Amino acid sequence: MNILFLEDQRSRFYPLTHTRPIQALKVGILSLEEKWNILIEQHIHGFTKKKVVKIYICPTVIPSKKVINQILSLEDSEILSIKGKPAIYFDSKENKTSIEIKDAHQIQCIPDIIYANQEQITEDLTLLNFSKNKIKSPAICIGDQIYGGKDIDVNYAIFDASQGPIVLGKNVTIMPGAILRGPLYIGDYSVIKMGAKIYGNTSIGKHCKIGGEVSQSIFLGYSNKSHDGYLGHSYIGEWCNLGAGTNCSNLKNNYSTVKYWRYDTSEFKNSNRQFLGLIMGDHSKSAIGSSFNTGSVVGCFCNVFSHGFLDKFIPDFSWVGTQKQEHQFDKAILTAQKVMARRNLKLSERLLSIYKNVFTMTKKHRTTFLN
Repeated sequence: MNILFLEDQRSRFYPLTHTRPIQALKVGILSLEEKWNILIEQHIHGFTKKKVVKIYICPTVIPSKKVINQILSLEDSEILSIKGKPAIYFDSKENKTSIEIKDAHQIQCIPDIIYANQEQITEDLTLLNFSKNKIKSPAICIGDQIYGGKDIDVNYAIFDASQGPIVLGKNVTIMPGAILRGPLYIGDYSVIKMGAKIYGNTSIGKHCKIGGEVSQSIFLGYSNKSHDGYLGHSYIGEWCNLGAGTNCSNLKNNYSTVKYWRYDTSEFKNSNRQFLGLIMGDHSKSAIGSSFNTGSVVGCFCNVFSHGFLDKFIPDFSWVGTQKQEHQFDKAILTAQKVMARRNLKLSERLLSIYKNVFTMTKKHRTTFLN
């Protein structure tokens, strides 16, 4: 059976979806696509009985067993919709009766993903074959909801799993003095630095290095926040590096809801959330002492190192120092190649083509910003 994801206003999730489809975004332990694949595989016999060839899925729908059961109850002449918009159907959406899907959790924007992360860490744990782990290395463990962690290296850390599970990938390193609180996921080969404070509702992808204080945030793979500094209610793309002392605000002084830049409307929109920190696209970097305001959005391939609070929206391929200028494409790619080579990876022609497209399509925003 082929699973095909519908294109669903991808620009609502820029800059993260400049370089990946919506279904590749992580929420919880897994990406949206991984969740769908696992759940459908678990119920494959039900789909086989229906002789389904193709299933079309709106990628912003977070899958669940309740949603799967509604799909399995569909007739060939029916289609599942959300507020009248086709969301899930077999083979074709033509001439079908629309049925409103029940209890569907749909993400509409990046803040929705950040706020869904707590529940999804626990939900994803039920889909995976993680076993409980009794930490043998010197550590203090509160609660017994500690899972996974094959070949982990732990020294004198504190695990607080009283509020939710702590899920560890393979070959994770937890350095001395680190304090971890669930619900929390730490991906394969990631390192939690000495004295780090990692609060719950946080997901850290593979091959990351994380230090300082982090709360309710998501890191995709190969990104680093190795030093002191605070990050909360944030979503960080791949290959990012937050320099020592980088901080972000996630709460306004007047406790009002936070506005943030939306690429799809080219304006600041109200997130209707009281807490929102930093959203950063792939391959962006911040220098030591960088300060990001509440609800800041930084595009892909940005290099920021100016003093004081940075602009709340920094377009893709911007170089923000004593002056603002364009981050030249060739130089940006050269840096990316060097960074990836450190992990024994090469920049593919496919990715290079994607990056060229991002550079071109964001020219308008960048020109306005620099002038």
